Amino acid sequence: MRQTLLLLCCLLASATILRAQCPGCVVTLPDNLPADTIYLDNPADATLGTFYDEDVSFRMPMSTTPVAAVDTAVTPGINLLTITVDGISNLPPGVDFEVSQTEFQVSDGETDGCVKLCGTPQTTGLFIIQVELTASIGITSQSTSFGIELQVNPPVSDTDGFTIANNIGCGSATVDFTNNVPSNGNPGFSYLWDFGDGTLTTDEDPGSKTYTQPGVYTVNYTATIDTFPSFLSEVTVNSVTCGDLIGAPDLTLTVRNADNEILFEGDEFPDTDPPVTWTPNVLLTPGTYSLEVRDDDVVGSEDCGTITFAFDANDTFVNGGLSVSVVTTKPVITVESSATVTVFEQPDPPAFGSATAIQTCPEQPVFFEVPVEPGDFQWFFNNDPIPGATSNVLEATVEGVYAVQFTSTDGCSAISGTQELIFLTPPPSPEFEVDDNLLFLLNEENFDENFTFQWFQNGDPIDGATDSRYCIEQTASYSLEVTDPATGCTNRFDFPIGILFQQGVACSTPTVEVLENVNWSVYPNPVRDRLFLTLPVGVD
Repeated sequence: MRQTLLLLCCLLASATILRAQCPGCVVTLPDNLPADTIYLDNPADATLGTFYDEDVSFRMPMSTTPVAAVDTAVTPGINLLTITVDGISNLPPGVDFEVSQTEFQVSDGETDGCVKLCGTPQTTGLFIIQVELTASIGITSQSTSFGIELQVNPPVSDTDGFTIANNIGCGSATVDFTNNVPSNGNPGFSYLWDFGDGTLTTDEDPGSKTYTQPGVYTVNYTATIDTFPSFLSEVTVNSVTCGDLIGAPDLTLTVRNADNEILFEGDEFPDTDPPVTWTPNVLLTPGTYSLEVRDDDVVGSEDCGTITFAFDANDTFVNGGLSVSVVTTKPVITVESSATVTVFEQPDPPAFGSATAIQTCPEQPVFFEVPVEPGDFQWFFNNDPIPGATSNVLEATVEGVYAVQFTSTDGCSAISGTQELIFLTPPPSPEFEVDDNLLFLLNEENFDENFTFQWFQNGDPIDGATDSRYCIEQTASYSLEVTDPATGCTNRFDFPIGILFQQGVACSTPTVEVLENVNWSVYPNPVRDRLFLTLPVGVD
């Protein structure tokens, strides 16, 4: 019968005997599974150094019919009587097994079972588990073997290898690296840091690194932990010159350490020509070991030869007619992690500010402006942010020191130089009064001959009205503006009410001004019932 017939059976047959190291597998099959079918779970991948516990459930066929559906060379319609598990080999070192049973009475409906694989894999790779079994059909039986794939992967971590701090910067970034897989001074640890900018280091702790150019850098970290012992995982006798007079030799294998202590005695391969392979899975420490191959016959045992090998050998050894290939494995754990460092472009400071202060009159508006860029602006006054001042234009209304900060869409900021704003002292307020139809300045002594004046009627300047006095010609609202020629600053006084023009009244000099500039007298003093005022001729 072909191997396909036993596709399912071979995996469940993962045992010659029940193994106490992996107790109690649980059968879990899909619902509505046909009674006469082939079904087999796929074993999940294992990870080096991590305990593996996997139940693999199966259903064996009751006849050759479901087998013939996938293998046309098989005749359908033949009932199976029994399936017997004969043996298993080439399990990963450190992994053991237990099968729910080794003999299945298919004719009695025993078709469901499971096998538990468990243990801690001690090496990586793809292992083809060889299962030997026998199927009985009537008076005939057929033995076969089948390979089941079990992948043992190296452990990989993309988070636990190292810690990164300060991995985002503007213009540059000084990044701190902390190794989370320290050796603590023990041998067998090696490291490789690829910082993503073309630089590498094998230091255990690189400390800090500065990235000076904008960009996105992927940091790749690898820690290799080579602290596990070696295992003698496979021995293959390729050829011998010893043998029986009739038939092939019955080869056995014995492994000894340097003290001649027996570490492994392999089962006999009866009447089998090389090559033959054993999987000792023997722990090896540094030193020298020997392999003895013998031909065990009923009437005696013949020495086929001995070879010696080192604990980490992976080679073929020849001693006369004996050729032996030795495979040792040494589990190596690899921890891999990656992280990203991002350095954004540092924006240029806004083109603003000068060492020379701006001097201006308080009534003149002052606007500061910087070029528009994608991002955000914030204006400062005397080192404090101005609430709501977040555009590229600012109207400055208070004297002091101004600056502006620009923040790019990446979140990187740059601040401008400073600009001082000084408001010049304006001239005094040109308050005036009215006497009849004459408007005259009250505090004229505060203004020398350099000041200039301008009268306004209903808000409009009056042509030629540039003296400190003005004789009105109509009822209106009046204002007076004075300009200091030294600074160019102005001040303005608006009479609080409209002024009524008096018909038939000529403008005259205010009495107070006349009395201040002429000689006059009042008598008698003291006075009883009559007072006399004497004025110069021409003064009314």
